[in-house]
Amino acid sequence: MMAVAAPASLAQSADQVRRAFLDLRDDKIPHNCEHATEWLFKYREQLKNDLVDELDKTDWQGRDAICHILWNVPSFQPDERFIRQTLQLLRSDDILNNAEEASKWLETQGDKIQPLLADELSKTDGQGRQEIFKLLKPSFVPDDRLARHLIEQMVETDTNDVDWRFVHDHFDVFEPLLAEAISKSRNRTHDMYLLWATTWVMKKRGQLDRYARIFTPNVLQAAAVHLRTDNQPSNAGWAVRFFLLLGDRSLETLRNVIRSEDAQARSLASAVIDGLGGSRKAFGYLQARVELSRTPFGPEVADPDWLAAAAAPYRDNDKLYQGGN
Repeated sequence: MMAVAAPASLAQSADQVRRAFLDLRDDKIPHNCEHATEWLFKYREQLKNDLVDELDKTDWQGRDAICHILWNVPSFQPDERFIRQTLQLLRSDDILNNAEEASKWLETQGDKIQPLLADELSKTDGQGRQEIFKLLKPSFVPDDRLARHLIEQMVETDTNDVDWRFVHDHFDVFEPLLAEAISKSRNRTHDMYLLWATTWVMKKRGQLDRYARIFTPNVLQAAAVHLRTDNQPSNAGWAVRFFLLLGDRSLETLRNVIRSEDAQARSLASAVIDGLGGSRKAFGYLQARVELSRTPFGPEVADPDWLAAAAAPYRDNDKLYQGGN
């Protein structure tokens, strides 16, 4: 390691600073990074230049600690290199809440970081993507290459309300890519969430009828698999809400499901069919089992006055659905 210039204050020798920088790194020694961070934080004003120099030499854990210290130096003037280092903290790692802290600091940097956010968006992971979406100005529109990269990443990783709000707000850019993703839907749990969320956004934008052709029998059958009993949380609920969004286009697939050997799949499919026919009893059953009011982002759907009473017979039990009004 290159020698560190001796700080002006005699309270900190070059050897002390060098030792502290080594202790910041991921070395599995309990609490040494914590203690080094506390010591460096105490002398952060005097050591700010040394901290900046160390940033390119340290590892992921050291970068987190140094960025945190420098965010709290009032006289520190961040340059592009430092902002890019901070952007890396938005990615998923083992340090609890550091992405949230980095995001709060980046918010204070104003418009000057917008081009850097867009550049990092093409490199970051799923967590970083979601944090950057929060920081980008509403006027930002991804180009075709970046949009394709984002959709490909979203297909392969978990998504959340931040992702789907961004997709909704830039629907014109994402719509052909979403249609392509739907046509390739597989039976993974995340694929069911992606299918439901995409369909919900299309309907919210008033575009669902335009995409009737992409909801092929193969796509519907892939969704129907998730109605079965399994160990995956929430996927049956996403499938139910998906079929309700599609309305009568779901009926043929659901009628095939009611012949399934899986009791849960039969029960849910029968209730969706009856629900599409207007049965309050069916909606009560579905509400008790999968909470129909959920949405990919924004406020939940308001429940009609009668829904709680209709759901009550199915709460806290394993009753299967029996048809009727």
